Order: sequence, then structure tokens, then C-alpha cells
Amino acid sequence: MCKGVSVAFDMYADQLQEKIAHNEEFLFTYVNENEDFPLLNLVWEAFYDGPEIYPEQSNSLVHELISLKALHPSDKYLANTIDRLLVFFSLCYQNDSTIKCVSD
Repeated sequence: MCKGVSVAFDMYADQLQEKIAHNEEFLFTYVNENEDFPLLNLVWEAFYDGPEIYPEQSNSLVHELISLKALHPSDKYLANTIDRLLVFFSLCYQNDSTIKCVSD
């Protein structure tokens, strides 16, 4: 997780935490202004504003990330990033946790 490391986008929910590092921001280039990924675009638009992500949004993000991974099956780096984020967003949805985000 992101303990003690300065990253582009830290996410905290109860005892859970995750990050999107500077070198992982590329995932938003795949979805930029694509109507099939409204929540990922919303996160990107608010990336530097410290948004909150609510449980229902986490659930939608899980589905958008699965779709994104399916569109780019040969991109292993993207797949690794998505797999890590899927666990976090899924747990936040299951635990009914709101995610607090902090960016640098």
C-alpha cells in the first residue's frame, strides 16, 4: 500500500489505503472523454481536488476497470495496476466505505 510514500493520488477508507502513483496515471489516457468510463473520467477530472468516492461509485469503478482491462488484454502493466485497484474499490463497496482522496 502507500504507507509513507508520496504518490500522485492516495486513497483512504477506514483501515484500507491504496494509491495511483505518478507512473500509473497513464491509465486515464485510455478512458479520457470516453463515455463508457464516466466514473474513471470523473476521478481524473477531480484528481488534484481531493475528491471523495462513495460506495456506489466504487462499485461502478470496479465494473469500469474490468471493462478497461478487457479492452487492453496485452497490456500487462495496465492489468497489474487495475488488479490492485479492483481489490481496493471492491472492498470499499462491500464495506460501504467512503474513500477520501489526497493528491500531490
